[in-house]
Amino acid sequence: FSAAPVSLAGIEDLWITEVVPSSGEVEVTNVGPDKVVLPNEFAFCHRFRYSDRISAATSFAAGESKVFNLNFSDADDSDLWLYRTTSGFGSAANIISGIKWGPAPGVGRTGIASADGKWSGAESFVPPPAAGMALQLVGADPFAATNWIEAVPDLGNYPIPEAPLSASLVATGDETFDFTWTGGAPPYLVRSSTALETWKTEMITD
Repeated sequence: FSAAPVSLAGIEDLWITEVVPSSGEVEVTNVGPDKVVLPNEFAFCHRFRYSDRISAATSFAAGESKVFNLNFSDADDSDLWLYRTTSGFGSAANIISGIKWGPAPGVGRTGIASADGKWSGAESFVPPPAAGMALQLVGADPFAATNWIEAVPDLGNYPIPEAPLSASLVATGDETFDFTWTGGAPPYLVRSSTALETWKTEMITD
């Protein structure tokens, strides 16, 4: 018996996809097409706390989500980053994915994630959810604050939508358009704008 080696490149596909701050539950999903096996321990970092880990040799099948239990010192305002290591926390290159919620600026490692262009920006944050509610990733960029929404917890189940195979936009008059596509599966995240500085985001579920 022999197994094909797992590419370390697949580690970049391990995204934090849901957080329930009030309970400390965190969902990590392998959004890539291949199985990923951790070559070493991975650390979660939040407000300079590094004790929460994912064990070495933990396996994620393609599309699989796993839930981990953390203890946030400030459930209303925290950063959360998944590191590919248990050291080198001052290097943004070791951050795989993460999120900052709550308005306090520069919390934890938010500054280095922003300086490296991974997080939206040092002052960007996701509004904290109500108690018992979750923050869920709904877009293709896990580092964009605008891709996170408040929702009822659905831990362990992250639907990875397939990208549409093709799409077209046809003007129908009166500032309306028909947007059609083939392939893919809902939900889809559609963004529209009447000006570069103002964007509207809609979730299409069917």
